[in-house]
Amino acid sequence: MKYTQNDDLLIPELFDAQPESVVWFEAVYSGNQRADGNSLDFEVSYCNNAACKFLNVTKEALIGQRLLFNSILDEASTTLIFQQSAEVYKSALPLEFTYFNQHLNKYFNVSRSKVKNGVLSVTRDITQQYLLQKRLEQQAKKFDSVINTSGDGIILFESIRDKNNAIVDFSITHTNAVGAQLGRIPSDTKGKTLLEILPHLKHSEQFMLHKQVVETGVPVQFETTFRNEKGEEYGWFIVSLLKLEDGVLSRFVDISEKKKYEEKTEKLVSELKRSNAQLSEFTYAASHDLKEPIRKINIFINQLKRTYSSIANVEGIPVWEKLELATERLQLLINNLLEYANVSGPAVEPEDIDLNEKIKNVLEELDVAIEDKKAKILVDELPKIKGYSRQIQQLFQNLIENALKYSQPGVAPEISIHCKVVLGADIELELTDEQKNKTFYLIAITDNGIGFEQKHAQKIFDIFRRLHTKKEYPGTGVGLSIARKVVENHYGYITAKSENGMGAEFKVYLPKSQQ
Repeated sequence: MKYTQNDDLLIPELFDAQPESVVWFEAVYSGNQRADGNSLDFEVSYCNNAACKFLNVTKEALIGQRLLFNSILDEASTTLIFQQSAEVYKSALPLEFTYFNQHLNKYFNVSRSKVKNGVLSVTRDITQQYLLQKRLEQQAKKFDSVINTSGDGIILFESIRDKNNAIVDFSITHTNAVGAQLGRIPSDTKGKTLLEILPHLKHSEQFMLHKQVVETGVPVQFETTFRNEKGEEYGWFIVSLLKLEDGVLSRFVDISEKKKYEEKTEKLVSELKRSNAQLSEFTYAASHDLKEPIRKINIFINQLKRTYSSIANVEGIPVWEKLELATERLQLLINNLLEYANVSGPAVEPEDIDLNEKIKNVLEELDVAIEDKKAKILVDELPKIKGYSRQIQQLFQNLIENALKYSQPGVAPEISIHCKVVLGADIELELTDEQKNKTFYLIAITDNGIGFEQKHAQKIFDIFRRLHTKKEYPGTGVGLSIARKVVENHYGYITAKSENGMGAEFKVYLPKSQQ
C-alpha cells in the first residue's frame, strides 16, 4: 500500500516542508520469511525529504525497503528500530527518547507512534537545544552552589501580576539554607508566595520596596527587624534588594550583634558625656568656691603684715611677700582651671566670628605687656569663621601671651600671625580620608623667642606640663592645654615647631566649613 499526494492520511508537501525526518513504516507479514509463517516486518511506505537527507538516500531507494532485510542501515540499528516499532505497533503506546549519534556528533529526539496499520517515526535534530539546556543546567547548578554556600540569606522572587499588570505578590523561586534559617521560614518554599509565608508584609513598606525595585530597576538597601510566625519582632538585618528579570533578589545579613554593640557604645558614650559634664561642673564649682578662701587668706595676710611687719626675711625675701606670691600663684591656678573647665564643658551655640576683631581685642587686653616688652606684632587679614566666640578669643590670647612670655632676654619680641587656606591632605598629620578632602584655615603664630626642643612639641600641650621652673617663667602650665582644647572643640588641629633659641611656630588648623 503506497500513499500518494492526494491521500487523506499523509500529505507529502506538508511533511517535506518540515525540518524533522519523517518515515512511515507499514506493518507487513510474510510467510516465507520466518519459520512460523506469520512473521511481522515493517516496510517503508513514506519518507520526506529530511529523512532522505538524513539517511543519504533517494526516496526511490528508501520506499519499499523492509526493516529486517534492508541495504541501508547497519544490523544493530535495524534490530533496535524493529524492536521499538514492533512494541509500539502491538501496544499502541507512543515511544519517545533522545540519543547521541556518534558518527554525526549530534543529539536526536525520536518519537514513534502507531498510525493505522503502521508506525510513524519522527526524528528531530535537537543538538543546539540539548547543548543549550545542558549549559543552562550547569549554570543553574553553579548558581545554586554559589547561593547555597553564601553566608548571607538569599531569596529569589518572581513577580505575580493581576490582569492590569500590577504586582500583587511574589512567587518564591529559590531560598538558600541561610535565608530559611535567618527568616525562620520552611526550607522548601519554592512555589509559595511571599505573602503566603509572611502575610504581615502585605501593607508594609518592605513589600512596597520589593515592588519599587522591580518597577524602577533601582536597587535599595535598608535596615529592619524580622518577625516570627507569632508576629514577634526579632534581630536586626541589612536587606539588599536587586531587580532580577521580572523579580527581586533579596539578600540579607544578620547585624544583631553589631546593633547590640552600637547600642552599648551609645550608652557608654552617653554615660561618658554625662560623667564629663558632671566633672566639668565639679571642677568649675570647686575652683569657683576656692576663690573665697583665697580672698580671705589675702585679707588675713595683710592684717598680719601690718601687725608683724618686722618678722625676719627668708632667703632675702620678706615672709609676707612669699605668702603673697604663693596666694597669687594659687589664684592664677584657680583662674586657669576655671578657664579649662569652661572650654571643656558643654558648648553654647556656635556663632559667626570675625577673627580680626578677636585679635584686636586680645592685643588691647595685652597692651601693657606688649608696651613693656616693646613687642612688634604683625597680623594678616584674617577670615570669618563659625565657632564659640569666648573660646576663640581665649585661644589667641593664650598663644600670644605664650610668645610674649618666652621672649629672648634683651630682645624685643617679634610676633607674626599669617593665614592661608590649605587642604587636609597637605597637613602633616594622620587624618582620615574624609578629613583629607576638607579645606582648612591655617593660622600660623610665629615668634623669635627662646623656643624649645622639637621632642617636646607634643608634651607642651599637656595640662600642667612645664619646660621651665616657676622662677624662670611664671605660670601654671594650663594655657596651651586650653588652646588645644579650644581647637579640638572646633574640629581642628594644632601643632608646634621649634628649636632652642630659634623661636617657635604654632599652627592652628580650623575647618573652613564647620558642621
